[in-house]
Amino acid sequence: MTQSTHCVKLMDFLSNQTCKNILKKHLPSTKHQRHYRTFLTNLYCVFSGYKCGYLIDKVSVERDTILNIVQQIVLLELFLCHIRIVIINEDIVVLNVESFLNHLSTKQVFINVSSELSYPVLLTEDTQEVIQIKTFLHKTFNNTEPEVKITIVEQGNLCVPTLVGLLLNFPIVYWHREDFDFNSVPLSVYKIMITPQSMGCSSQMMELYSFSSPVQFDNDTLVRQFVNCLIRKLRMGGVSVELIQTKEQSDNVSL
Repeated sequence: MTQSTHCVKLMDFLSNQTCKNILKKHLPSTKHQRHYRTFLTNLYCVFSGYKCGYLIDKVSVERDTILNIVQQIVLLELFLCHIRIVIINEDIVVLNVESFLNHLSTKQVFINVSSELSYPVLLTEDTQEVIQIKTFLHKTFNNTEPEVKITIVEQGNLCVPTLVGLLLNFPIVYWHREDFDFNSVPLSVYKIMITPQSMGCSSQMMELYSFSSPVQFDNDTLVRQFVNCLIRKLRMGGVSVELIQTKEQSDNVSL
């Protein structure tokens, strides 16, 4: 896992008055103020390389607002990293480019949930379509320019869940040609929880991110290896990590 070579501790970042003022300027409403801490914590995790991307719904915050916030925080020079604002349909991803490219160069677990299948299937090797997506992403983000820019990803024939799963560094990524009906498929939901105290802030555990996988793959060696590898990388970076696994029906889960 690639981390910034120069970063402040989380506690210092959250208490940085300039960062707070930036949020107050661009997110002045009371609705947003309740989420300042969560917003800054997620940005910190991306800037410092603890995760590749932070997903934000365009409905809640406009892209130009996100761009202005990120640009101004980057100018504080608290971190050394290349950040890109990525737009995919209604989603915004704040992306750490170096961390993402490093992740993309490793092998991920892909689960085929194409509509022609009667049940999800684990892909043991990258399909031509998956290779196409990864090649596209390499070309799109391989130019690490210093300034923060907006990149609009035209999905074309590319699978959006796969694109988002890769951008967010999920160890398990869904791929499909057409949407699969998940209603009858029980899922395991994995939540990667970290203790901010290990990053210089004493508080309760926070969710780094969560992802799901069909229950049928719970004991699959490849899936377990990838989940354990992710946890091991975080711990090697000095982060206290806990994995929470629950069983849920797919209609209650965001894939």
